[in-house]
Amino acid sequence: MAHPAPRAYPSTELEKLDQHINEVHKKADDMTALVRAKQTKLDALKDQLRDLEQEVAVVRATAAHSPQAHSMRHLENQLDKAVIKYHETQALRKVYEEMVRRLHEERQLFDAQLATMERTLAAKRADAAELEHMARDAHHAKDLARAELARIETQIAEDRKRREKDLVAQRELVRLKLEASEKLELQLLADTNRASAAAAAAEFAAGPAGANQAAHDAADALAERVVEYEALIRHIKEATGVDDLSKVVAKFEEQRDTKARLSDLAKQHETRLAQLRAQRAQLLKELDEALVTGEQAGAAAKQAMRAMEHERELEAGKYHDVVERHERMARILADLKRGVVHLWDKIKDDKTQKTEVPDTGIVGVLEQSIGKISALLQSVEGKDIVIEGDLSAIPMHMSQHNTRVRLVPTAFESEDDDSDNGAQNGENGKGGPPGAMGAGGVLGNQNAADEDVANTVVPDRDAIKKATMALLNARNKAKGGRKKKRGKDSKGGDDDDDVSD
Repeated sequence: MAHPAPRAYPSTELEKLDQHINEVHKKADDMTALVRAKQTKLDALKDQLRDLEQEVAVVRATAAHSPQAHSMRHLENQLDKAVIKYHETQALRKVYEEMVRRLHEERQLFDAQLATMERTLAAKRADAAELEHMARDAHHAKDLARAELARIETQIAEDRKRREKDLVAQRELVRLKLEASEKLELQLLADTNRASAAAAAAEFAAGPAGANQAAHDAADALAERVVEYEALIRHIKEATGVDDLSKVVAKFEEQRDTKARLSDLAKQHETRLAQLRAQRAQLLKELDEALVTGEQAGAAAKQAMRAMEHERELEAGKYHDVVERHERMARILADLKRGVVHLWDKIKDDKTQKTEVPDTGIVGVLEQSIGKISALLQSVEGKDIVIEGDLSAIPMHMSQHNTRVRLVPTAFESEDDDSDNGAQNGENGKGGPPGAMGAGGVLGNQNAADEDVANTVVPDRDAIKKATMALLNARNKAKGGRKKKRGKDSKGGDDDDDVSD
């Protein structure tokens, strides 16, 4: 089999290829030399690392109780204190912000509610006073009606008695005059009859002489009758008060007219009396109706007054509740101010100067405190917080008058399920500060907008410290394996540090 003839390249291309190959070989040689130099340097660094590890092991074995280790543990404890204060401050911040918000809302609505209740109470009192005035007027009108009725009845009785008395007197006078007149007529008639009979008998028995004697006797008898008549007329004149006989007759005629007039007057008075009796019955009926209506109106007024009195008592109770709530809010605000001032006194630079904060500057001081604690936290951020030993064995010197927000231990433990990253999550905000759940334990359910801030339980410092120590003990137990790997001595000089402020 014949091989193909080699391709002929120009001399210039061969030279270029040779030059390129030489350059590649040179680069390869340079890289090989560089690798050898790096390997030599790496071996030297490994030797140095081995020497340093041996030295570190020796230092760790001999310097566990050195001042530097004690200083490091002291700094770690201070860092842990700063983290605890940060969490507490976050919880306090949320609680105080909620309390300030509620207090502002209460302050804005309190005056309007109080003014509305006062206006309602004044209106109810005015209505009650008007009803009392109406009741007094009704009772006064009833008394006036009764007095007027009694006066009319008394007047009618007096008029009736006076008319009856006058009527009896007039009837007695008429009876006496009629009896006298009838007696006079009967006597005149009897005398006339006797005189006539005697004269007839005498004339018949005596004849003419007897007739004269009879006439003489008749004249004597007539004279006696005349004398008697004159005496009787004189008595009548004395009784009537007139001398003329015609006037006496006129008097008798007038007596007849007076009798007729008195009869007519009696009839008129009887008619008037019947009308007055009917009017009295009507007035009594109206009085009974007025009494019934007045009693009904009085009962309605009393019922309305009782209802208004009940409403007034309710409004008064609401008013007292609002006043007590306002006083309670004022006390809570004062406690809040003292807590913020106490927190600022703990973290401020110049602790010798006394802090004076007005009511309007509480929020600003709280923001400054949060900024100060945030700056302290940022200054120690990134460092591993290790607290060796059980914090329950650390002596505590806590003030009895220092009160803070309750931090529920279960909230911390549930939040720090990841033991290795619990502190970092508390700092970078991924898991939220433990104090947030602690504040939720204080306020109950934060999502309930109608929860009364006054019912918030504010624990003392002992409870807060116990919860914090329980949290840190749980963290230390979780970190025990890692600390053993590091080879640290768990019996450090932590007894010299105090968790309390």
